[in-house]
Parts: sequence; C-alpha cells; structure tokens
Amino acid sequence: LKLESSTSYSPVYVYESKVHCANVLLSLEEQRRQGILCDVTLLVEGREVRAHRAVLAASSRYFLQALLGHNGSAGEAEPIINLPDKVTAKGFAPLLQFAYTAKLVISRENIHEVILCADFLGVHNLEDSCFRFLQAQLQNDSEHNRNLIFAQQIKKIVLYPSNTFSLSMHICYLLYRLYLAIMNMLLHH
Repeated sequence: LKLESSTSYSPVYVYESKVHCANVLLSLEEQRRQGILCDVTLLVEGREVRAHRAVLAASSRYFLQALLGHNGSAGEAEPIINLPDKVTAKGFAPLLQFAYTAKLVISRENIHEVILCADFLGVHNLEDSCFRFLQAQLQNDSEHNRNLIFAQQIKKIVLYPSNTFSLSMHICYLLYRLYLAIMNMLLHH
C-alpha cells in the first residue's frame, strides 16, 4: 500500500522489531501443538502430523511444490501429504521443529536421517549447521588419536574442504561415518 501525498515531504521513522519474527514463530509453533489454524495433514511413517501450509512452504522446496495447487478456497478439501518412506519420523521431527522455531536439534543418533530428509525435502539453510556439527564431532573425537594418519586425512577433507570442490552433506556424512569406523577399529585392536 503506497499513500501519495501532495503536501510537503516529512521525515519517516521506520521501527524494526528485533523480536517480532521470533514471536510469530513461537505463536505458530504453539498453534501447531494445539491444532489451531492448521490447514494441512502430513503422514510420516503412517502417523498424522498437523501443520500450517505457509510455514511448510516457506521452509521447504518440496512442500512449496506439493502445496502450490491447494489455495484453501471454500469447499476445497484440506490437503493430506503422504511423505515417502525415505522421510522418517526420526529425521523429519527435527526439521519440523526447525521450521517453527529456527532451532535444529541434531545428535549422532539422528544426523544421518536429518541430512537425508533435509536433502529430499529441500529444507533451506541447514547445510552449514549440519556441517559444523560434523566438524565439531571430528575435532572432539580425534583429540586422543593424533597419530592416526588415515583418520586425520578424512578429518582434513571434512574440516578444511578446498575451494575447488564442495562436499555434499551426504558425502560429508559418509566420510564422518568412515572416520568413526576407523577410530572404533583402532581403539578396539
């Protein structure tokens, strides 16, 4: 909305809240938990999950494409999206939480499934946080094993990728798994 005025030009003040976005997300998350104003049902491993179309579409290329045909007009059935088997509850739950809170909870136990689900769903802005998590794991795990050349080479590839190539999240995770397997083998022999 643009208001034209023929009167003299007056200074304009623009207020920008530092907490508004966080408050909106918190409110939407609370609404989702209570089932308020949810307008889409997701089926993840056969379980129903209620959510808001706008939040999903803003957070994921997959959901944006899946929801484009549903405009929410009167009489139109609410969409139900049955997610494929590769989207597991263990991998999807942290991504849904991220969409609503901007906080991603990852651990050694869920990192693989989170990466696979994020990649499939096209969830925005997670690559760096997953990569930093894997880097931190490598830094912590190798403190006691400085002389393990092969493990160190893998660590070097993941921690300091050259500018001439970039590692996909999946390749980074596979290298991390290889590193853990080597460390486990060396510690038990």
